[in-house]
Amino acid sequence: MDIRPKIAGLALLAGASALSGCDSDPAPSRPGASPASSAPAIAAACDDPDIDFGPIRKREVLTEVGQRITIRSPKGGRLDSTFEPVTRYVAQVVTAGDIPRQLVYNAFLHRINPDSVSPSMGEVAHSGAGATTVHGPGRIVEFKGVYAREATFDYRCGALTVSGTVTSWTSTVTGVLDCDEKPRAGEKMATEAAALRCTD
Repeated sequence: MDIRPKIAGLALLAGASALSGCDSDPAPSRPGASPASSAPAIAAACDDPDIDFGPIRKREVLTEVGQRITIRSPKGGRLDSTFEPVTRYVAQVVTAGDIPRQLVYNAFLHRINPDSVSPSMGEVAHSGAGATTVHGPGRIVEFKGVYAREATFDYRCGALTVSGTVTSWTSTVTGVLDCDEKPRAGEKMATEAAALRCTD
């Protein structure tokens, strides 16, 4: 049966002007560090901060799974799936420090996906709606997910060093599986979806 995953579109990243944006969440004081002021003040003091990323972790994350639908026609049919959330995956910078998160996020995007559109910071992964058709009978489950990219980082501004983690993704995926066929080795999202919908 021809039930190959489909790659969905992504929201456009904000323009270069977003590099000057920053969050202003309060930050706890750190022993040995200068008193925290505000993110705009830090950004103004650091025309060229050092942002170092650790190894980038690549993984597949299942975000939604549809109910199992039985298709009896040998010609297949259209799926009208109702999806339930599995994992809420957010493009974000997580840190307790008072730093310009957008600057860190944009630097991360440039490293993982410099020549492609990417999700905006704060965007929640969602593959969007769309009709899916299968071309044969089976017990069919539709699922959605992302190809995630994650890393730790250190942001250095003079005597200030702030660490945290950053998460994003390179593409969203919508796929289908047949409960009567075992997912192939390495198909992590399909394997997880099958475990949720094909066990009875």
